[in-house]
Amino acid sequence: MNKLLYNTKVILVLFVLLLTACTSSDKRLTLNTKEDLTQIKQLIGENTKILELNLTTINPRQPYLEQIIYQNKDDYIIYSYPYNNVVKQKSILSKKQKHFTPISSSDFNVEEFIKIKNKAIALIKEKSTNFTDFSVEKIVYSTIGNHKLSYSFQIIGLKQNDKISYIGKKVYPKEKYYRFSFYYDTGSKHLKSIGNGF
Repeated sequence: MNKLLYNTKVILVLFVLLLTACTSSDKRLTLNTKEDLTQIKQLIGENTKILELNLTTINPRQPYLEQIIYQNKDDYIIYSYPYNNVVKQKSILSKKQKHFTPISSSDFNVEEFIKIKNKAIALIKEKSTNFTDFSVEKIVYSTIGNHKLSYSFQIIGLKQNDKISYIGKKVYPKEKYYRFSFYYDTGSKHLKSIGNGF
């Protein structure tokens, strides 16, 4: 009973935070800046226990926060932003995740991610000067065991001309948005390009 009351209280508090944030400002949040990511972190709550945190945007044309999803060993919770819709489901964990110790949402280091994101954009620019208007499309932040954390994220770049690009993956057949995927873990501190052609 105490656990049920606690979970209900957490949902209500986060719902109120989302409602307050959405009604107090018309500003749409992105995954690109320290200020916006800090505000998103506040929506989640500083000490929320998680195994995985998933932040997604609407689409490459509208790079604004659409969903905040997190799961722990019991719950899988989806917040649709800024529509104040909260869905709670039972977590379905992999065999590995069942043995992981949950981390706190406060462990999500915004300044660290901004540095990693900027490094990823710099890697793209090293390979081609043909892309501009970069934006973060998605972030998956999770524990990978042994007190190590990882970031999987996707960056959208807008190609400046009609020349064929040998890096990145085209998002829409007739448009110039390209997706670049990256992985970083706090153990190796190595930024890895995933399927980008470099």
